[in-house]
Amino acid sequence: MLDRALQEMHKMESKIVDKLSFREQMACILLKLGRFEEAEKIYRSLLFMNPDNYKYLIAVQKCLGLYSENGHYSADDVERLSALYKSLKEEYSWSSAVKAHTS
Repeated sequence: MLDRALQEMHKMESKIVDKLSFREQMACILLKLGRFEEAEKIYRSLLFMNPDNYKYLIAVQKCLGLYSENGHYSADDVERLSALYKSLKEEYSWSSAVKAHTS
């Protein structure tokens, strides 16, 4: 079902006016399909446009397998999350969303 939705979105891409929403939906579908690298690439491009969007930050974490619904993380996950947000802070030093995760 999601594969079909993805195909239809690709067909309609040139006719879609709201490119931001289109990219968000594409990334969401790719994430749900387990196509993490493709989804991450789109979410990172969305972060470039709006680094204060918490949804994008969480989505990148999900793409990297670094998101826990219950908030329990292994020591390795904490280390990887720390490295992720350190790199994001270097890229988006003005972002309040990134700052909130690195404070």
